Amino acid sequence: MKYLNEAFEKKLSEYNGNEKKYSGKLFENLVFMLLKDTFPTFNWKDTPITHDGSKDFYAQKDDRIYWAECKNYKDKISLQIIAPTLVMAQLCNVDEIYFFSRSEINEKVKKKLCYYAHINRKKIRVYDDIALEQFIFNDKKGLELFFKE
Repeated sequence: MKYLNEAFEKKLSEYNGNEKKYSGKLFENLVFMLLKDTFPTFNWKDTPITHDGSKDFYAQKDDRIYWAECKNYKDKISLQIIAPTLVMAQLCNVDEIYFFSRSEINEKVKKKLCYYAHINRKKIRVYDDIALEQFIFNDKKGLELFFKE
């Protein structure tokens, strides 16, 4: 991230004892807000924290199924991390998949995602690192969350 590193640490961290860690749940809350603002006609639903079917949010509209998966990792995202979502999306006939990641998704992985989308006739959108920042900057509530002070 170029601009929001400190803001992410401040707004999306929790203490686990004496240790400060990025919170996956707080990150998911941010993404949920962004999804609802960006796609107001969709009825986004969240999934349980465990046994979520490799998705964090889902919606159905006009006979199309949409999934969103969040990755709040410090290091680059590898194919091994997102492969379960791709497998489950194939099994569940998902039409569009949105990946949201605080860190960068590896360039080789992005190329493989394009190939996967092409051969399976799916749409995949990736909002990682700086692309995620831009997504947040384009959302009024996202801006207020990070730049209220």
